[in-house]
Amino acid sequence: MNIKYIILLFIGIGSLLVFCNHNQHVAVSLFDELDSGNLKKGTAIFAKPDDSIRKNKYSYELAYQISKRNIFQGQYIGLENIESDQFKRFSWLLDSASESTLLDLYRYNNLVVKAYVFQIFKNKNYKGMKQLFEVNIDNCNSFHTQSGCFTSKTAFNYFAYKCIEDQLSDSEKKKYIAILSKYYNKEEWKRMGCFNF
Repeated sequence: MNIKYIILLFIGIGSLLVFCNHNQHVAVSLFDELDSGNLKKGTAIFAKPDDSIRKNKYSYELAYQISKRNIFQGQYIGLENIESDQFKRFSWLLDSASESTLLDLYRYNNLVVKAYVFQIFKNKNYKGMKQLFEVNIDNCNSFHTQSGCFTSKTAFNYFAYKCIEDQLSDSEKKKYIAILSKYYNKEEWKRMGCFNF
């Protein structure tokens, strides 16, 4: 083999490793006790389990960190299949944030935070999901997503529709798809459908 091809092969492999191995950015915390180790067990840092004031502050801090990283990540990312800090933040909010805090975070001016909160509402079978979706049905703004080594961009209204799709009747699905089809052609719809939420 020619030395040029070997060098190009190593450069290509190195580039692939760098691309698939997104470094996890850690936002500077407002609280000394915040680190990714504490995210594994959300209530571990609280002296009393019912410390709602600190839990509320911690929820907002996590939303801030999610917004700074600004990517919706699945549980495992990269070639090494490591657990993402974004997913740990999501898990903490899922387990510990109150409904009123989550509704407040849903109004946060960041699509990734909004998407994680919408996913939490789905996991908790929140009754008002359809109303939250309808308020944002025209929100075609996109956010970055990552699952494993794959990254993509997904529109918020598509993401929210996929979260509630299994809760809709056939007539509701037709109605919402008719509205959403104004914004996306078949190729865009198919491309966004490749990412598994």
